[in-house]
Amino acid sequence: MKLLCRCVNCGAEISPELRSGSGGAAVVVECLCAVCSHSFVWRSSDLVAGTQVNHIDLVMSAAILFSGSQAAQAIRMFDIMNVPAVTRATFYRHQLKYLHKVYSCYGCIGFS
Repeated sequence: MKLLCRCVNCGAEISPELRSGSGGAAVVVECLCAVCSHSFVWRSSDLVAGTQVNHIDLVMSAAILFSGSQAAQAIRMFDIMNVPAVTRATFYRHQLKYLHKVYSCYGCIGFS
């Protein structure tokens, strides 16, 4: 967090805020300079092109689904270990919106 404590525009000290509640594994830090009003958002994971989905969250959902794991058990395991993970709602949203299309595509060309 020390790297994000200075404004890249004017050099003034700022207080970065950790944004939580995203329902995933990605860390998002928002910085706003009180001196020059410059704002900056740092993400630990890129967004998937054309979406507001964090890459690491989609990869985590894919790993749970394609490994054959039960989502509730896998997510509970991450919670017990205090590892940030997707929520069940996020997992099921990724599954419905993105991952079933991938699974269907591989099924069509003979992968199992």
